[in-house]
Amino acid sequence: MDIPCRNSLRVIFCGLSLAGPVAATAESLLDRSTGATIQFSAKPWMLALDQPHLAAHAQDYIALYALEINTAGQHHHHLATFFWSTVPGRASYAGTAPQMTLRVADREIHLSPLGKSPRDLGISRWPLAPPGRGAVLVIYEVDEALLRALSSDVPVSAHPETDPTLAADTWFAAWRSGRRAFADFCAEVFD
Repeated sequence: MDIPCRNSLRVIFCGLSLAGPVAATAESLLDRSTGATIQFSAKPWMLALDQPHLAAHAQDYIALYALEINTAGQHHHHLATFFWSTVPGRASYAGTAPQMTLRVADREIHLSPLGKSPRDLGISRWPLAPPGRGAVLVIYEVDEALLRALSSDVPVSAHPETDPTLAADTWFAAWRSGRRAFADFCAEVFD
């Protein structure tokens, strides 16, 4: 009588092992140097802009991660944003304090850096590998509504206002969606 049950369990176990591990798209950790608890999306929205006039196959990139920093019970929500380029020496194409307009569906949000280092905010070291060589990390304070919008299936684009080489009507387009990671982050943090 016990044999069918074992076979059923074997089938379930084999099915799970064939599916492989499910990658976490939202993570949490305690920064031991600052005492802050950090929750973040493990996969970003990736935005890209072709720059063929700079070099063959040249692209500039922006990566957006959802981020919550909890310091002594105070919760602050942010976009951790990396800027980088495939063109050598162009990593800081948007300047040292990049201002950016983010277009999410029909909403445009102007973002300015907080003027604090990640360490000042509670992050002694960004917990993931930078998404590109020479990537520059900038953190923007945002609201729950924006993070939830980024977790839905909407068009996303960005314009770094402080890039002197970029025309006003030029927008970085979504290259890889971060919707699922943002949805998992929102479920962990807000629900």
